[in-house]
Amino acid sequence: MSVRIDSGVNTFPPGSPTGLLPKVGSRFFLWLFLAGAVKPAAAADFIIVQHPSQLIIYNRYQQRVGDSLPDYTAMRIVSEKDTLSDGLTPAMHVQIDGQDYFLRKESNGLLSHIELIGDYKIFSGAKAASDSLEVIADEILFLGRGITFAKAMNNRYPLNSGDRLQIVFRRRGAVYAKKTNPPVQYGWIDLSVAGWRELKSDGKTRITFSPRHFKRLQEELNTVNSKLTALYQFFNEESGKQKPVPRWSMLLLGEEVQCRFQPPELFPQFKSSTAELAQRIQLIFGKYFTVLPMADGLVVTKKTEAFSP
Repeated sequence: MSVRIDSGVNTFPPGSPTGLLPKVGSRFFLWLFLAGAVKPAAAADFIIVQHPSQLIIYNRYQQRVGDSLPDYTAMRIVSEKDTLSDGLTPAMHVQIDGQDYFLRKESNGLLSHIELIGDYKIFSGAKAASDSLEVIADEILFLGRGITFAKAMNNRYPLNSGDRLQIVFRRRGAVYAKKTNPPVQYGWIDLSVAGWRELKSDGKTRITFSPRHFKRLQEELNTVNSKLTALYQFFNEESGKQKPVPRWSMLLLGEEVQCRFQPPELFPQFKSSTAELAQRIQLIFGKYFTVLPMADGLVVTKKTEAFSP
């Protein structure tokens, strides 16, 4: 069993009592989330426990609970130094899914049964969240099981279409989430990949571009440009002329991705190959996007669809 404390400022050696941790005060600020949506996020402390079912946990009525908590459950810390209802027994006050719980401590400030809970870590100054996501493609998004994001990458498994996730917190670019459909599990996720969409509280979904989309699109355009270069080099050598080689380029503009053809005056000559390119781009982005023609190329836009649970 090892203990890690990560406050972003101080580092405590293994064996340091959690009760000695500095408390980060509550504050609110704007957090840029997902595809440019801005929402308020509260700074908070969280504790992740490898085997939380081994803790001695009480609900707000001081009833013993917690035997079925999944491994690596994330708990928001309300107060590191609290007591049970007797006013004497030390405890850590936490919240799980917004519900209050108390983790019993020993007189030395350590959590009870600490020798049984495995690895654990406190994350100070994280950004609390409650956004909901749905996985829309098999085996693209992964859930990593581990105390840290780095460790979780060695213990991850693919999520499947239809899986639901609730973001618990974000910290330094890392995202910790709860898979809410059975079996319920906690873990780290990488939202820079495709294969998911955000579920809005009004029943709508917001589809997001991802770096994976841009990477695959750029690879497709590079392939087309290589063919154009070889074709025009052949024609120029045969004709003795030096006609400029046309090229495709990619440009992200707000809520759309444009694929522009240069020089634009030659674009009408490539009508047939552009239609084939549009089909390949559609496969890259999937059914939640649409590829449309424009004066000097193609444009990819996002669809917004109603979602019925």
